Amino acid sequence: MKNKTKEISDVLNSLPEWNRWNNYKDNYDTEKITKSFLENVLVAEPGEKILDFGAGFAMNEYFAQDYNIKIDSLDIDTEEVRNTFKKVHEKLGLETYLYDGVKIPFEDNTFDKIIFKASLTKMVNSNVLNIFSELLRISKPEATWFVSPPYMIPRFIQRVVIACAQKWESQEHVIQLFHDLVSKRPNIISND
Repeated sequence: MKNKTKEISDVLNSLPEWNRWNNYKDNYDTEKITKSFLENVLVAEPGEKILDFGAGFAMNEYFAQDYNIKIDSLDIDTEEVRNTFKKVHEKLGLETYLYDGVKIPFEDNTFDKIIFKASLTKMVNSNVLNIFSELLRISKPEATWFVSPPYMIPRFIQRVVIACAQKWESQEHVIQLFHDLVSKRPNIISND
């Protein structure tokens, strides 16, 4: 067992009643998949600011250390995140930012790249206009968004369009959202 994979397994196995991710094969596959993503898809440039939105166990941040890549991990502030993911992050020496679901705790135009690994699947039933607006706010112009799984892009866009139609009476917010989208022009890359 590789040292990093063993370290993850040990940390996860130390959590009480946590048997969802505690076997070697899952952790080994996670390491392999994450490293492949970092090497072949993300391709970080020196000095780029990168956010993992909905980071879960923050595996992108954890394995990025091997490549001298700094990734900020962000997750929604829930009891599950505080009781499981946050504990894993602390034991692995990772810093995770928590998001209250309203305002993402970063300045405007902060990130060159944002990673969405399965996080869009959880957002389709949330306040998508606010989330989309916040993601545009923290993205630099022409930032790259990496979305996985790919089938979530049309679902998320559909939810944004439906929400815009439902909120049309408050046109100022919707018009501002489209203005931000046009001015920021994020590049959206889907990957498995």
